[in-house]
Amino acid sequence: MRSELRAWQTAHTPEADNPVVNSFPQVSSDLEGHTRDILSAMFSSDGQRIVTTGEDNTARVWNAASGRLLATLQGHTDAVVSAEFSPDGQRIVTASGDRTPRVWNADDSEVRSWTGPQSTSCQSESPDALHI
Repeated sequence: MRSELRAWQTAHTPEADNPVVNSFPQVSSDLEGHTRDILSAMFSSDGQRIVTTGEDNTARVWNAASGRLLATLQGHTDAVVSAEFSPDGQRIVTASGDRTPRVWNADDSEVRSWTGPQSTSCQSESPDALHI
């Protein structure tokens, strides 16, 4: 099974003034790498990166403009159901069906320590990046 995510350009273009059949957004890049279904996708706050999660037990970080894979976050033992960048873009927090949340360094995909509940399906980081 091939699993891919497409990034679409939605900025106003001259084509947007054409009839509906010609005005749909254009694909800007295909994000290929997950080996099973993709479950979520989230842009970083600066719009430069995208983090995707999948049933292949990974989260993946992509360059939003080029679609190039920047990092694969491996370590969960079940599907990664959600991921989100910290407001400053330095960390990524993931939640998995293995009932463990993980905090990763966004630049080198290393897992940071976690001391918290061992059951989660979604998460978010506070705007000051001090709490998850």
